[in-house]
Formats: sequence, C-alpha cells, structure tokens
Amino acid sequence: CSSEIGEMLVGAGVWTGDQIELVSVGSVDNCAFGGFQLPGYQDGNSIVYKVWKAAEDEVYPAEATYAAGTGTYGELITAVSSLEPIYSITQSIEFSPYMVNMVSTNLQLGNNDISELLSDVDLLIASNDIGEYYVPGFGVDQIGSINPTRGIAAFTTSAESQYSQLVGLPLDLSAIVEINPFQVNLISYLPQECMATDDVFAGYESQILLVQNDMGQYYVPSFGVMTLTEMCPGEGYSVFLNGADGIDFTYPDGGMARTSASIAWESYNEVSESVMYADEITRTGISHPIILTSLEGLVSEGDELVAYADGKVVGATRITDSDMPIVLAAWGGYNEYGVSLPGYEVGESIDLRLYSLSEGRELFVQANLEGSQYGVTPITSGTAVVLSSDAVPMAYDLMQNYPNPFNPSTSIGFTLPEAGYVTVSVYDMTGRLVSTLVDGNLDEGVHMVEWDGMDSSGAMVSAGVYIYALESSDMIMTKKMILMK
Repeated sequence: CSSEIGEMLVGAGVWTGDQIELVSVGSVDNCAFGGFQLPGYQDGNSIVYKVWKAAEDEVYPAEATYAAGTGTYGELITAVSSLEPIYSITQSIEFSPYMVNMVSTNLQLGNNDISELLSDVDLLIASNDIGEYYVPGFGVDQIGSINPTRGIAAFTTSAESQYSQLVGLPLDLSAIVEINPFQVNLISYLPQECMATDDVFAGYESQILLVQNDMGQYYVPSFGVMTLTEMCPGEGYSVFLNGADGIDFTYPDGGMARTSASIAWESYNEVSESVMYADEITRTGISHPIILTSLEGLVSEGDELVAYADGKVVGATRITDSDMPIVLAAWGGYNEYGVSLPGYEVGESIDLRLYSLSEGRELFVQANLEGSQYGVTPITSGTAVVLSSDAVPMAYDLMQNYPNPFNPSTSIGFTLPEAGYVTVSVYDMTGRLVSTLVDGNLDEGVHMVEWDGMDSSGAMVSAGVYIYALESSDMIMTKKMILMK
C-alpha cells in the first residue's frame, strides 16, 4: 500500500492489419480495509499510446484520433479511428538567466555541431567535462560536434529564459554512457520521460558518490539523500564516482512508477525551502552539498541552518521534523567574461550558523565536518551542535557545556569580542582548582575547548557538580556542569 504513481504498461496488442482490440487493466486499492493494492490505470487519467516498431526494435510515442470517447480512462468505451506514431520529436531545452545551465539532448540530430544546437540562444560560454569551450563572441570553438551521451554547461547573455528547439529521432537507450573515476562527469539524460533518480541508478548505488543538477539537488546513496527526486529530458547531470573503477552505464527502459523515496524527498524539498534567507541567496547553477546526519542542541523545527562564506550567505535550509538527513545547497560564485555572481570561492571555509525563530537571532553551530572547505571535496558531511552563543560575538559569553550531564568528556564554548588574554578553568564545589583548560592569548570570535574529566595531574575526577569559569583582565563568568559515572 505504498500508493506509487507514474507511467506503467496496462495493456498491449499486436496489429495484424485489421482492427485491434485492447483491454487495459485497472488498479485495485483495498488498503483502507486492510487488504491489498494492485497496479493499473486510474479513472480520470489520460490514456497514453506508444508504438513498438518490430523491424527497428524502437518505441515511439503516438497520437490518437477518437471516434468515441475523449482518451480518458473510466469512460464507457474508447474507440480510436487512427493512431499515428511520431517518428520525429521536438525537444525544447530551457536556458535560465544568470546561472550555469547543465543541459543535454536525447535526440538523434542531423547536425551535432554545438553552434547549430545552440543557435537559438544568446550564448556567452559553453563547456564540457573534458575542459573544452565554445565562446562564440570570441570565435572560440574547441567542442565542435557534441557527444550525445555528454551534457553541456552553458551561460547565456540574456536577462530572460531562452529555449533551444531541436528536432530528431529518439536516441537508442542502449547507448553506453561512460562515467569515469576521479573526475566530474557531465552526462546526458537519454530516456524520453522523467524517471525517479534511484530507479535510474538502481544497481549502481555502491559506485555512485554524488549526482547533482544545476538547481542544487543531489542524489547521494551512501547517505540515503535524494533531493534530486527525478531526472528529466533536456537536463544535464554531474556525476562523481565512489572508487577507482569507471562505469559503462546504460539507462533503464523506463515506464516505472515513482518510488516511495522520490515522493518522500519531494515533500522534504517543499518544506525545507528557506524563508528567512531566500532573498539573499543567488542560485548560480554551481553548488556544494552539505549533509548533516545529526543536528543537536538548541534547534527546533522551523529554524534555518545557514551557510556563510567570508561573511556572505551562500545557502540556507529550514529544519523539518524528519528523520531524514539535513541537506543544504551552498551556491558558488561565477566570475567569467565580465559576469560576476555572488557565492563561495573554492577553498573558502564553511561557516554554519542557525537562525533560531524563538531567539530571533543567529546561534553558533559547532560542526564536525568531513570536508570543511567549499568545492574542495565533492560533498561535505558530518554532525553539528547548536550552542547558545551568538554566531558573531558582540560581547563575552560563556556557553553551557554540551553534553550536560556528561561522561567522560564535554565541550565548553565561549566567545571573545576582541583578542586578548583569557583563562578557562574548572573548579570543584569547594572552590579548589581542578584543571586549567585555556591559559593564553586568543583571537576574537567563538572558541571551543574540551574537558576530559581529568584533573591537572591526569587523574580522573569523581562524579559530581563542577564549576567552569571564563576570565579576562576585566571580567569573569561562571557556569555549572555535572559529571556522571
């Protein structure tokens, strides 16, 4: 009773030159009564026709002319007076303004020259995944003929969406798409219909590290992430492999219902869209995925996890009440041929903060990340804890240790509004000094220190309540913490 939806085969027959009669199988849903669910058509849905040409072993879409009925399932009778296969297909590829568009075609074209394919578009620059460029304004064409299994990254000069209209025959789905290790592969999407991403790469999950599009959506099977819920004609996709072996990849035939994972992640995408930072984020088509498998501390549903680079917002996502990982798309800058779009620069440090709705301010996020710089690794993953301090310190602050109670170690955070000499010390309830954790000059900002439950001689202390103190030349702040055994 998973209620999966999508295109599926519900009836077929062989034409012998005379009238053909088809019977379509309807769906049965007894889930409300504790029963079973069988796949089939749904009343009210449109009938879709396709023709398989035996001599060519190819499937083509077809247009129907009706003698009775309107082509909708559930009508008393449907009579088709003629059914015409569509041997050539028109594909419209959209190019959005002010971003890098990853595009592809799934048609056999009479002319595969990039200048012909992109003749309808005011193009600034296009490139492929082997470092070749097409820059018509400067007379540069290193690409020439496009490999139909590879995608193209393109940036237009228009302030509005533009479209390239292509006409041709469907590409053979058995065409091998080479996906190479140790590089970003920009591949075409060859099927004629959209398909759930986990269906596309079924059987390849252990070999795929990351698949992404130009909209900041990702498929990362090792983390169970699928914000890239489906793949569609006209789009290009970036693929990075997990390991040293390449893949000779072929697309499945399609015709499958949407998976439960794609439906769940589509819902996640809707509710996790940023509200507070939407106007500050520029989607440039270049993005870096940040995946948190755990976010603890002072965080609630509706808060927003925000990514900064050099003090600029480059991405944000709302926290949902979900068991799914938190997925944040951080957007990279684009600075080519006089175009300048804001975003991170490759190599800049990832700075995560949390906007708290209840506090009305950004809180400090202590993150333990694998891949702490933008664009250096294919993905960034890890865990994080939200602490009570301001993300950007305006005054001295001593945070509550985390976790608390603890055993055997805990983290203590504190903020300094300016550089200076400070100490952080631990005392027992009699005031006796147990351990000095910090004793020296520190820069302004947020700092973290860990106490392992040992005194200054290296002996483990007993369970109980302890006081920790932050002290500078003109102030002292204290809090309590509990060590449990």
